[in-house]
Amino acid sequence: MAKATVQEAILPAPPPTTVTDEVGKASKRALQATGITFEISYRSLWILNEEIIGKQEEVILTNGSKTAVLLDNYKGTREEGLQKLASVRNM
Repeated sequence: MAKATVQEAILPAPPPTTVTDEVGKASKRALQATGITFEISYRSLWILNEEIIGKQEEVILTNGSKTAVLLDNYKGTREEGLQKLASVRNM
């Protein structure tokens, strides 16, 4: 029986990279990071906007009830109070 020859494993060398390859990879990563940053900013601003809308609705509802109480307790007539409120809102 013939003896098998031992061959050493030859690892293929990776293709050489150029400066343009490295710049391309870096720019790709930078654009991905920019996209992620914009996505996080968009979602954060959306949540903030929803909070502001909720606060505005809360102020409108509570001020409406307070306005009715103020008109009921106004020392003059109700019509005078409504005129004063209208003049304040028109400023």
